Amino acid sequence: MKKFERLRHIRYFSHSLRSLPKQYSSADTNRLSLVHFCVQSLDILGCLPVDKNDELICGRAGEDVHLNREEIVEWIYGLETVPTTANTVEANGGEECCVGGGFKGGTYLGPISDDQSSSSQRHPYDHSHIAMTYVALCTLLSLGDDLSRI
Repeated sequence: MKKFERLRHIRYFSHSLRSLPKQYSSADTNRLSLVHFCVQSLDILGCLPVDKNDELICGRAGEDVHLNREEIVEWIYGLETVPTTANTVEANGGEECCVGGGFKGGTYLGPISDDQSSSSQRHPYDHSHIAMTYVALCTLLSLGDDLSRI
């Protein structure tokens, strides 16, 4: 039986958080899921910082394995989509209601916008997804976020 190479796994998941491996480039719409699995794997390997403001160097001294919790949290919040008000006559008897809101899976339809309130700048298919919203919330919680920004 082969020996478990912990440091090699740590390097792989740490690298995958910084850039999407070539073989996964077609899965950019699910990048948030890949980030979730990387974060959970690093947590199992004992490489998540204890304090949410700390940067942890995990592995041997001098190795290039860094994990910054706040950068990941900020990236995830950048994928949040703001609900819009829509007039849905058939669905809600002509009353205005909120549609959308949640998290999208990645930046596949363009860069993360600082101003998401303007729906005219967004691609018509750039919207949240229930599975990605679930993954985002789980990842934020595992990174120690209190979800107060939602």
